Amino acid sequence: MEKGNSMLVNDIELAEKVIKGCNENDFSQIYLFTNENIKACFDKINFKSKDVLSVLASSDQVFDMFLRGAKTIDTFDINPLTKYYFHLKKAGIQALSQEDFITFFDIYNLVLDEDGNYKFGELFDRDVFKEISKYLKDDEYIFWDTLFSSKSTHNNLKKLFCNDYSPSDILMKETLYLNDDNYKKLQTKIDELEIKFIKCNIYDLVNILDSKYDIMYLSNILGRLGFVQAISDKSVLNHFIAFLNSLSKYLKENGEIIANYYYDYFRINSLYKYLEKNKFDLAHFKDIKIEKSGALIYR
Repeated sequence: MEKGNSMLVNDIELAEKVIKGCNENDFSQIYLFTNENIKACFDKINFKSKDVLSVLASSDQVFDMFLRGAKTIDTFDINPLTKYYFHLKKAGIQALSQEDFITFFDIYNLVLDEDGNYKFGELFDRDVFKEISKYLKDDEYIFWDTLFSSKSTHNNLKKLFCNDYSPSDILMKETLYLNDDNYKKLQTKIDELEIKFIKCNIYDLVNILDSKYDIMYLSNILGRLGFVQAISDKSVLNHFIAFLNSLSKYLKENGEIIANYYYDYFRINSLYKYLEKNKFDLAHFKDIKIEKSGALIYR
């Protein structure tokens, strides 16, 4: 079997295991949507004509960056299934109205039934998938068609996803592309969106990357790996800063790493105090305040 086909078979088998609840690690599930206020965060970053590296995850960051004029978007994720989800969402944008897109993808979406009562919409409706699948190609089509064609996997498809995100009314405020006017704008240019995907954990990036970027977006990965708690341990903090310094060699002149998204801005203030107390060079850091949350930038 060819290498490409072998990878596809392995990815389908991984998806089937996750659906059955046999998660290989904490990162086996895919985020349905972002759980960050990326609109407010990205409003303070200039993406126009920039080369960007971003975690893939739910793909929402990519769609917002593209709408904001990013020139190229390379992505990475430890979960190989996120690549297939990007193509499913892209096809959904090509095929569906904004309302139908949210109905298809949103586990929390409420719709009116024939009696005028609200009920949860059917996540990943098979008939709607048939329309979306017309825009899928090659491996992405085979991957999703395999999962949708099997009654057992389709009925339990939501188990493939992490539903740690806000309801759609909040999502439309915290993402750019889900706003109806912006969604229509994205539809007119979505055919132009192509990404490079790198399957790796975040630490391996320093040995894999072969391009330089204006912006790197790491989401809250470092926080989940202990960066948030590192303010009480100098050796751990040294480890994370050494990693950011190594990664920064792939920045273009005046480039920046959005190193960590914080759900509580207070933690950034605490980090600054610890850095200053332990004589770290604060010149490498700045931050973005986003209502109660924020993002730490390394440069």
